[in-house]
Amino acid sequence: MNHFRTSSQPMIFLALFFAFVANSSAQPTKLPGFSISPFFNEQLLTFKYPSDVTIHINAPDTMLNNRHTDLILYALPNGNSIDWTIGKEAGPGDDWHYEIQHIGAQTRFLRQHFHDRNIVTIYLQADGLSWPTWSSNHPNDKYPLITALVDSLRNLFADFPHSLVLNGHSGGGNFIFNFINSNDTIPDFVNRIAFLDSDYNYSNNLQHGDKLAQWLKTSPEKALCVLAYNDSVALYEGEPVVSPTGGTWYRSKMMQRKLSESFSFSFEENDEFYKYFALDGRIQFWLKKNPTRAILHTVQVEKNGFIHSIASATPHDHNGYQYYSAPAYLPFIQKLPPEEIRTLMLLNEPGGDLRLTFQPVEHGELYRIFISHNGVTASDSIDIRDSTYVLAGTSSDSLTFVRIQGISPWGKSPKSKLLAAVPGTASPQLLIVDGFDAAKGDNSRDFIRQHAVAFFDNGLNPVSASNTALTSGMIDPANYEIVDFFFGTDILVNESVSTDEQALLKTFLQNGGKLLISGSDIGYDLDSRGIASDKEFSHDYLKAKYHSRSPLNRTSTYYQIQFLTDWPENPGSFDFDDGTNGSYNVSRPNTLKGINGGQTCLVFSGVDSSDGVAGVCFNGLFPAGNLPGKVFVSSVPIETIYPNKARSLFLKSVLDFFNQPACAEFNSGSPVEKFELGVNYPNPFNATTRIAFTLAIDCEIQLTIYNTLGQTIARLAEGFLHAGEHSIDWDSVDQNSGVYFSCLKTDTGSQTKKMVLIK
Repeated sequence: MNHFRTSSQPMIFLALFFAFVANSSAQPTKLPGFSISPFFNEQLLTFKYPSDVTIHINAPDTMLNNRHTDLILYALPNGNSIDWTIGKEAGPGDDWHYEIQHIGAQTRFLRQHFHDRNIVTIYLQADGLSWPTWSSNHPNDKYPLITALVDSLRNLFADFPHSLVLNGHSGGGNFIFNFINSNDTIPDFVNRIAFLDSDYNYSNNLQHGDKLAQWLKTSPEKALCVLAYNDSVALYEGEPVVSPTGGTWYRSKMMQRKLSESFSFSFEENDEFYKYFALDGRIQFWLKKNPTRAILHTVQVEKNGFIHSIASATPHDHNGYQYYSAPAYLPFIQKLPPEEIRTLMLLNEPGGDLRLTFQPVEHGELYRIFISHNGVTASDSIDIRDSTYVLAGTSSDSLTFVRIQGISPWGKSPKSKLLAAVPGTASPQLLIVDGFDAAKGDNSRDFIRQHAVAFFDNGLNPVSASNTALTSGMIDPANYEIVDFFFGTDILVNESVSTDEQALLKTFLQNGGKLLISGSDIGYDLDSRGIASDKEFSHDYLKAKYHSRSPLNRTSTYYQIQFLTDWPENPGSFDFDDGTNGSYNVSRPNTLKGINGGQTCLVFSGVDSSDGVAGVCFNGLFPAGNLPGKVFVSSVPIETIYPNKARSLFLKSVLDFFNQPACAEFNSGSPVEKFELGVNYPNPFNATTRIAFTLAIDCEIQLTIYNTLGQTIARLAEGFLHAGEHSIDWDSVDQNSGVYFSCLKTDTGSQTKKMVLIK
């Protein structure tokens, strides 16, 4: 909304207006200075005049100067803004005031019926959202100010034959009476006056009744509509809402009695109303009964009150609507734009094409797919109406990126998260899951790009999905060897990994999956302030315990990590973003500690590992697991490692860990009658333990000890052995306390047993 704060603005628009229409006659006119509504065929202008009154004009998209124009001055009720008064469908977080008046929709209804005239609604909002307060602030100049305001508005439409309608709800009636008070007689250019439960200031002492009667007699075009309810009995929390003589019920009856001195009224009564009519309906009083003592102040407007205040005593009186009945203007309410599409995935089709699948959103009438080959610039777009689409003909040797957006007459949704995949017939091994939900500036919704490119550089063809596609059951992580789950800085939503996400990732790890999970608040959110199930997931499945909010509790200080010195093919150190390198500032990456077999794999450069580390790894059985899985946890978000080559090299080291040899066929179903690996004894053990196994046949075997990183610690036996019982001692004198695995492999399968070393 544009607020023009100088009182000279109406004169400027008037000059433009005169210049524009000087040579036009009976032609559709676009009003100079007005903007066009993106939703309806309407012209809009908002400005200040005088300095503490906001005026918003809503005119039809074309003004015909051979039509009569009704300028409806609608003075706003107390406590309501122009936007609330116009109304719209309220969405999450919207104020309830948007849905109680709908003057915008009621205006549109009137335009559908009044084809012979231009309907212009002019909203008048006093600063402080109260016309009575505005009047109190202008004890000496309110009348000339209101007169000047009305004159300036009429001048804007001087080249259109027009008349004025004075209308208002609640405290807006104060504006109407101030205008009446400012004139000895009500001006002839006023054709209609309507009080929507707003005649609190009516006074016989101020000659309001006499002025109304005199005005009504001047022309058969004049009309008065008064809508009120019995507020004299209304209660709020057991207390009266008005004094016996202070409400609209009392004032409306006073006005009607005064007018009955000049006009003959007919009277009707039914279960709901007392109705008074005079001058063939040009004067109407609808007084709503109130047996339940309810507050019906705004209900009278909501139930077609504004429509009736304009249509009464016209050929359109109760045409297509019924006063105090179901709203007739519902089709004309501005609806919400489509919501953001949050549940979506991009997967491979068996034939090699890519299929985008998503959950439709409310208000989404059309969906626009944006296709990119670099993840930054869209090279093409496609409009669809279904919730799935096959992207045929995309290159099988490069990444394809997509976003999607909902579109309707009411606007567009934000573009969705970016997805990425590589077309092709090979079964993808990698699923990237964007779990970044935080609604803050850090989330550009495109971090899959950094992940996908780095994995692609390492020879993997990823597919991708939103985390809600995971939890909704649209995609099963069990179909993939590796899951890359990232969530950035989700501290603002207090749920880095939701309960449903945790359950799916637990099952994935129990069944031998390999999980890369990264996010700067992973420890703080899950372990430090998480509930019991969050802590269990962190300790037992991520094998990580929270240590501190940031390295040495310093913010924006440490921006480099490195793998342990004994990490295989150690790639050295890596920088991550301070906010100047294309992603976002990771000012407070958590420090972690390994727990339940979790081993340090990443440290912050310049920070001793005893003060917490950046990454924890684990290889082995998870609680209730069937196969040994692997997890790599990083409190430095992968997308923030830079430059691109460094990020690719970092993920190569993660993939090296995932690909290290281990007993991947643990409990693979080999018959016990062929071989069996026994539990070592003792277990737990201090230094030496004995590992026994039985072979049912002569065969080649290999007995190996691994740590939780999947690294080979010792080869105890390798070669041909005869059938029978065998045992080998392992002396762990050079090893640290922790969890280890004995793995027996034969030609027909393998088995693994967990061992605990305590020193």
